[in-house]
Order: sequence, then structure tokens, then C-alpha cells
Amino acid sequence: MGRWRCRTPVCQRQIFTERVAGVLVPYAQQTNRLAETGTLVGRALGGRPGERLLNRLGMPVSRHTLLRRVQRAARNAVLPEVVRVVGVDDWAWSKGKSFGTILVDRERRQVVDLLPTRSAQALSEWLRQHPEVVVVGRDRQGVDAEGVASRSPPSPCK
Repeated sequence: MGRWRCRTPVCQRQIFTERVAGVLVPYAQQTNRLAETGTLVGRALGGRPGERLLNRLGMPVSRHTLLRRVQRAARNAVLPEVVRVVGVDDWAWSKGKSFGTILVDRERRQVVDLLPTRSAQALSEWLRQHPEVVVVGRDRQGVDAEGVASRSPPSPCK
């Protein structure tokens, strides 16, 4: 990638750089591939374990950056029209202090949404906004059970 200086004193731009499409976005501090690697590692391992792995691989990044990338990827993800099978689990925004809810499309293995709180009300509201959800996979957490139960009336088949 080249960098050139303008020798004209009245020029507004003193330094010009060559744009490399597909490798870097303008004003990026790292390549697209390195940013994507950080996002994938952040999704798979989380903050501190992901930070340790990437540091060992020679790609130093903070745990906070990894978590921001996961959050940004969830916000910017192009969601499919229909999400039928959803996995629900808790998500630690701050270890041991504040928790949210992560929702994953189990068929496509993609993060669908990150809810800011860990409550039955937030989960049931999200499920009401997505009536196409047929199956909800969850752990034994009582908050998840309440949220799923309050979403719809009980089944007549008992």
C-alpha cells in the first residue's frame, strides 16, 4: 500500500494513501480478516479466553474489544426472515454483576439478538414479537422457563 505527500502548500490534504478494496475499510486500523477472526473467536470463547488465545497467536486484542465485536456483529447481522428454532442462555455483560440474554438461531447457528436484561418479561416480549418461533431450547434456568411460558397460553395437550 502506498502513501504519498502533496508538495503543494495550499493543498487541504497533505497525505494520500492507496485504497485496497476488500482488505481494508477506510480509516481501519486492522484488516477485515483480522477483525473477522476476532469476532469469531469472541463468539466461540468469550472475552478473557479469546484474549489469551489471540495473544498467543500474535494478534493482541483486549477482551473488551472482543465483546464489542460480538455485540456489533449481533446488531449488524442480517437476520433471516423466519427464525423457527431459538436457543436461549444468559450472557454476562460484566462478570458476576450484570447479565443479559443471548438468543441463537439453532438451525443457522447465528446469534439472533442480545437482550440487555436477564428477565422473563424481556424474553416473553421478544418471543411475542417473533411468533414464527416454534421451538425454544433453554437450560434449566427458571427465568427462561417463565419467559417462554408467559409468551403463549398453555398447550391443550397434556
